[in-house]
Amino acid sequence: MSLANAQTAVDPRLPPELEQIIFQVQHLRYRVLLLLRDPDAPHGVRGYPHNDDSELSRLRSLPHSTWRDSVRHLCIDLYSPEPVDFLLFTCSSVENLWVVSQNLPLISALPLKRLHTLLDHLFFPRPIDFTNVLFSRLTHLEIFDRHLRAEPSIWSSLKSLWHLTHLAFHDADLLFIFADLLCICSSWRVLVLISRTAQPPPYVPRELAEEPRFVWMVRTQDIED
Repeated sequence: MSLANAQTAVDPRLPPELEQIIFQVQHLRYRVLLLLRDPDAPHGVRGYPHNDDSELSRLRSLPHSTWRDSVRHLCIDLYSPEPVDFLLFTCSSVENLWVVSQNLPLISALPLKRLHTLLDHLFFPRPIDFTNVLFSRLTHLEIFDRHLRAEPSIWSSLKSLWHLTHLAFHDADLLFIFADLLCICSSWRVLVLISRTAQPPPYVPRELAEEPRFVWMVRTQDIED
């Protein structure tokens, strides 16, 4: 069998009609909800279980208990705040959230363990506050922000997050601050710098050069997947 035929034979992707059945029956049985902007249709939605705006409208009619009892992992990449706020309110048991939003009250009310977001945007116009109840249960935090001008004193509050074990960030300018915190925070298992290119950071603090908990990762096209 040729390599091409072998790859076709083991292709893990399911037929669209079967994917629709799996992801839309039994109250979102896989507990994962992805809402992603389709690059080929700026006003549409792709992903599971949605593939267009009509699907989003249809699922709005589901009982509130369906969202509350089923969804635990929620990824929202939408422009309009209205559907974002609807999902943040109805998916009230979400533990793993990927979102860009300014609705701090709704997000703070969720029992989050993992958060991936723009912190500066979330807290705007107030400064980032790591004493907010939002962070009280977090074990994993990914900070999308770049070119933040937050004072080191603000970031030092991260050491008070007793449950935090994994921290990822996209701004190499924060390397020095987080390097100091990694030395202090023995509970941190991994510190990840995510880069858009294969160009390494211009300078890595000495304490991180041989630190096994520090990871530099190049962001690929499929990193969200």
